[in-house]
Amino acid sequence: MFPGIEWDFVEFPDNKEVLDLIDKKGSGILSIVTDQSRAPRTTDKTFVEAMYKQCEKHPRFINSALHKGKGQFIISHYAGNVMYDSSGFIEKNKDETPRGASALLESSTKDFVQLLGKIASGGDAPGANTSGRSKKRPTLGSQFSAQLTDL
Repeated sequence: MFPGIEWDFVEFPDNKEVLDLIDKKGSGILSIVTDQSRAPRTTDKTFVEAMYKQCEKHPRFINSALHKGKGQFIISHYAGNVMYDSSGFIEKNKDETPRGASALLESSTKDFVQLLGKIASGGDAPGANTSGRSKKRPTLGSQFSAQLTDL
């Protein structure tokens, strides 16, 4: 294509199956972990059980009774299989800015700091929910999902 430059075309596989497994609304792993994080009395074990039930037939989801018993799962990414351990998934996904910290930022006399507080609390920042309904605070999974969508 370019005179004097030798190169080989690298063909990349379609990643849609993996992205659907991870991020599909309602049935992807991020949706499952977000739902589990918001439900009462959930644990990493209930998350793994829900995920196995929802994802076990997906071609990119590798599972076995041994993995399930250990709270593990494997996703077959384009570059190979990656094993995940669900220990701490629910708690880590709930990782939020403490409500007190958001209120402290919002009480600042500086507009920019107030804006940061509103963003952290899911309030009336640009792009926030303006429908009048209360908005659930975003989990790490839902934030990651939004970033994937933006990409």
